[in-house]
Amino acid sequence: MKKFWIGTFMLVCWITSHLNAQEVTDLITFKQVDPFLKVLRESNFFPEFTDTVEVAKGENATFQFAVRSGLPLKDLQFDVTAFRSGQGASMNVSRKGFVNYVKEGRLTPELANDAILSLSRYYPDPICEEQNWSVERDLTQPMWVTLPVPVDAKEGCYRAEVTLKGLAGNKPFSFTREIYVKVYPVTIEKPSLWVTNWFTTADDKMKVFNGGKDVEPYSVEYWKMVGELASKLHECYTNVILVSPLQHIEFSEKSGKYSFDYKNFDRFIDVFRQAGALKMIEGGHIAARAGNWDSNFEAYVPEVDKDGNKKLVQYPINSEKASNFYRQFLPSLMSHLQKRGLKDIYVQHIADEPIESNFKSYVEIARFVKDICPDLRIIEACHTHNLENTVDIWVPQLNFYKDGYSFYQERQKAGDEVWFYTCLAPQGNFANRFLELYIFRSIPVHFPAAY
Repeated sequence: MKKFWIGTFMLVCWITSHLNAQEVTDLITFKQVDPFLKVLRESNFFPEFTDTVEVAKGENATFQFAVRSGLPLKDLQFDVTAFRSGQGASMNVSRKGFVNYVKEGRLTPELANDAILSLSRYYPDPICEEQNWSVERDLTQPMWVTLPVPVDAKEGCYRAEVTLKGLAGNKPFSFTREIYVKVYPVTIEKPSLWVTNWFTTADDKMKVFNGGKDVEPYSVEYWKMVGELASKLHECYTNVILVSPLQHIEFSEKSGKYSFDYKNFDRFIDVFRQAGALKMIEGGHIAARAGNWDSNFEAYVPEVDKDGNKKLVQYPINSEKASNFYRQFLPSLMSHLQKRGLKDIYVQHIADEPIESNFKSYVEIARFVKDICPDLRIIEACHTHNLENTVDIWVPQLNFYKDGYSFYQERQKAGDEVWFYTCLAPQGNFANRFLELYIFRSIPVHFPAAY
């Protein structure tokens, strides 16, 4: 058996070495495909998409390509020229790259009717801006191009060329295709929709994004990574940033009197503002369940352990510890936000997802906060309606929004805002961003090679 496999390998090598350039090209399929198509590794049929992409000014034009070969592909290089019109106007591509894959750890328990299932359990997700790429034989590799159309772009038809070249079985090959964009005399202004994508810069998460190496909080490397994150969120139209005051504000306490250092808190906000990703600030939660899902909420109070490390300890809001801290902290925070011109765009979370069994403890904390700062708006992801007029921005889970639609209409009539959110739920036939539901990629997220 071993001799047979050795002989087969040598035969394949001999055949490959004797193929001419045209024969090598004939073994490769390279097509432009619909950017709404989810190209799986095992995909072997994708209808060619040659339509002119039609966009308004201020919009992104997106393109997707796929290559598949009977020979292993190495040293792939993917390039796109500038888009030029017949009248001499031009636009430049902002991002291009090879689409990489992530493995699905487990399927969503309650699948949607239109879920896309991958036999390999690998799904396309990050777009890697590598200069060279390799693909095994008989696997499909997608590529992505994003063209931002400026709001002052000249309307008309634009043309560009896409080139894919590399080695197939150690033989060079090259493909060139023309792609087209038509820009209409319509301008899309910045969207008014509030968009938030929760994230964390906790030590363990930053380590993941740094190739497994620790990242010192507030170091040069830390701020560089936060800046990269801000840029990516801006690309996805995120304009509401979750910032934890308890994490980024430094506290010191002596004989029950607190002082506050806002340096890192301010810099964190400034990074996102400079990236264009900040229209509203969500102040991170100041309380959490004291135990299981049904337990009451208790407030966090920062303390210092015996080693000098800051930790958050929970106390009932009516305790001396919590009451003393928040009666000093909240006025200080509001005063600082006012001085920085941020008070009007700041909203505060109390505790995540109050439910029927613990809403009273939530209301107690919210009323305490409102008593100290009456003009501080409260935002909350909520699983109950019984929050007794303490919430200004209601954020029900999408299925709860559907079930309580008439209630939320009434809250809007009363002057409250109503958003909605998704996370691990709802499942089934509700919109979500699970891998097997993520069909179109009109707003792709690009990751630099280092990530």
